[in-house]
Amino acid sequence: DPATGRFDLGPAILELGGFAIGRFDRLKLATDVMQKLTAETRLVSLLCVWGTNGPTVIRGERGDLDIAIRIREGTNLSTIATSMGRIFLAHQVSADAPPIFERDLAVLNENLPRGRKMKQPDLEAIRQRVIRAGYARAEGLRNPLLSGVAAPIFGSGKRLVFGLSLVGLRNSFSANEKSEVVQRLMAAGKSLSGVLATTTN
Repeated sequence: DPATGRFDLGPAILELGGFAIGRFDRLKLATDVMQKLTAETRLVSLLCVWGTNGPTVIRGERGDLDIAIRIREGTNLSTIATSMGRIFLAHQVSADAPPIFERDLAVLNENLPRGRKMKQPDLEAIRQRVIRAGYARAEGLRNPLLSGVAAPIFGSGKRLVFGLSLVGLRNSFSANEKSEVVQRLMAAGKSLSGVLATTTN
């Protein structure tokens, strides 16, 4: 601040951190869940929050795969082409969300052939499918080699706090809701949501 000479954190740093000091515990809890999931499934796990540019990766745990999957902290993910993003498409209700959904739809359609381009009814169908199933899946849209599944993490008042996802090579695991990977992910999401509902505002 030029008037006081005092230093404050800029918005980019605050977004990457994602949390005030008083909220450190929730991040620690989520990180512990991620480490357990990655150890059990051998898949990459990611944790996201909603940032000014959409879903933003704040944590990642590397899995045990034939090739390295590296998604850096601070990376923004498509709300349509990734399983993580679809969690926010379904549950993020802030006023800044619709323009980001529109942007991601336009970007995705630039790379799709004419007969496969998506429209608003397609987004609504994805949204309803995620809400109904309790998790999201995406295969080969953002990267033709990868598949992902994701679950919402809610705080009090059913407010979306995190998105939690598992990512692996296509055909290396089943994204079906009855598969062991998806069941472990959903159980972890529900358990963490139950804890955060009593500790977040």
